[in-house]
Amino acid sequence: MARKEKPSGKEIAEKAKHVKLERYNSKQGEINGKKAKFTAINLTHLKSADELEEGHVVGELETELEGDETGLPPGKYNIYLAKVNGDWHAYAESGGTIIAEAVRVTVEPHEEGEFKLQEPTFNPDGWCFCWCILHVWWWCVVRVCICF
Repeated sequence: MARKEKPSGKEIAEKAKHVKLERYNSKQGEINGKKAKFTAINLTHLKSADELEEGHVVGELETELEGDETGLPPGKYNIYLAKVNGDWHAYAESGGTIIAEAVRVTVEPHEEGEFKLQEPTFNPDGWCFCWCILHVWWWCVVRVCICF
């Protein structure tokens, strides 16, 4: 069920303490000699895509790049995804503070195709990471793209 308010940075930091990174589900990209790496979180405990709406830490972002569209500074962040007032949002948190909100977030039902992270995409107006959130049986339940 969707949230009515965005999470606090402290809420995200607390939830991040209890997540498991999928080190094998990590992708890195580079532009102009600067790297950005995203590592997905294991979310196989979710019983449905609807549970994702409540909000979850979905990955860890380590970047040397500034977010072209968001001003996200280089650093290491927990990425939190939630549906707030009917719309999907993603937040980059560090040290208990939300540093930036993603400028574009898409969450789409997806039943087949690539299961792991895709290479990041770099555009003149920003950069994005896209991946599938897997079900317990390793089916791709939803495809998520988050752009900074």
